[in-house]
Amino acid sequence: MPCRAYATKQTCPTIIAPHDVYSPPMFAKSPHLKWAYWWLIEKQMLQQAEAVQVLETRQGNWLHRLGIHTPILTIPNGTLAEPEVSLQWHRNVIPKLFFFGRMDRHHKGLDLLLEAVPKVLKKLLSS
Repeated sequence: MPCRAYATKQTCPTIIAPHDVYSPPMFAKSPHLKWAYWWLIEKQMLQQAEAVQVLETRQGNWLHRLGIHTPILTIPNGTLAEPEVSLQWHRNVIPKLFFFGRMDRHHKGLDLLLEAVPKVLKKLLSS
């Protein structure tokens, strides 16, 4: 089941991390397909998320111009940063984590995610 459908069906809070830049050049090639996908699927998915993580501020600016008013978290890949928006976990609810990507330990960091999950859960459950 697609992530959007699962998250909507389960009322699961999600943070979307699209790595596309929603600027005019992105829509220039095959615009009839890209705009249709934007209006039918992608815009709704971004609007229903708790937040959208982008890699740099200009990506958030393009999203605002396209009518997305979901909180934007500007966090470059591979860095630790304080998010600009404060998000809080619901108490007594175990968070669900999704991993999208190849199971490529050298490039995707799945091994790091698997090591971090028990530590995060322990911290969340003890607070």
